[in-house]
Amino acid sequence: FNPGLWEAKSKISVNGIPLPSSVDEECVNKETAQNLKTYLTKELQKKGCKMEKWELKGQNLLAKLSCDKDDLRATGELKGKVTAKTYELSGDAEGSFKGIPSVASLNLSGQWKKSCQN
Repeated sequence: FNPGLWEAKSKISVNGIPLPSSVDEECVNKETAQNLKTYLTKELQKKGCKMEKWELKGQNLLAKLSCDKDDLRATGELKGKVTAKTYELSGDAEGSFKGIPSVASLNLSGQWKKSCQN
């Protein structure tokens, strides 16, 4: 996971209905880049989710998570590929949205853009 300017995109849908997506850019310093788990935990917290389990084998990541934000309460997993300059994670979380049984589909991706200017 390289330090530098990263563009992070997140897409969430509940029962097939897309919620507003987001695109953020952030300068990731060398210390943060050395701990991908900390960085992705922070990104998930922005969405009201927390990491319950983390397995990174080579470039393949499997993470179990739970989400509790606004009217969404769900548990599930994310899986995908992580490289030095990209990550692409997706998965489903089952639970409830406004009390209705629901499935939330998550897609988190990131792309390294360039070195940050100090």
